[in-house]
Amino acid sequence: MTQPTKRIAIYSFSDPDGIVDDYVLYQLQELRKHAETILFAAVGDITSQSKEAVAKSANHILQIDKTEAELIPYQKGIEFLGQNTLMQYDELVLMNDSMYGPVYPLEEAFSWAETSGADFWGIITMEMKFSLQSRNIILSQSTFLIVFL
Repeated sequence: MTQPTKRIAIYSFSDPDGIVDDYVLYQLQELRKHAETILFAAVGDITSQSKEAVAKSANHILQIDKTEAELIPYQKGIEFLGQNTLMQYDELVLMNDSMYGPVYPLEEAFSWAETSGADFWGIITMEMKFSLQSRNIILSQSTFLIVFL
């Protein structure tokens, strides 16, 4: 019997009022079913009520300075976690709050990925013409070690 895939996730969040909406909390709850560790990277401040709600699903809450660069929260999250921590996981999930959902169970996507042998993959919509988007990318350990470390 094979071991389940061990995942760590960095969830990037930004809201001008610092309020974490219910759909984000739902995403985190669903992601928690598939990720052993979740780091919530908040761009700017979030309210204390939002922190409490996020803490129910996320292991870490990292607040970073406001930035225009979309990928900076992922970079800061990787720096915060460090190479030694990341090496303990099979996959790195990069997700953000720019889409609602999941509409379909994440189980379907993660189950497909476990049997696909893909080094990286993402969840997209057909309107994107199969363009990999930064809002949802999953990387195998061999790939994230090359790309980020």
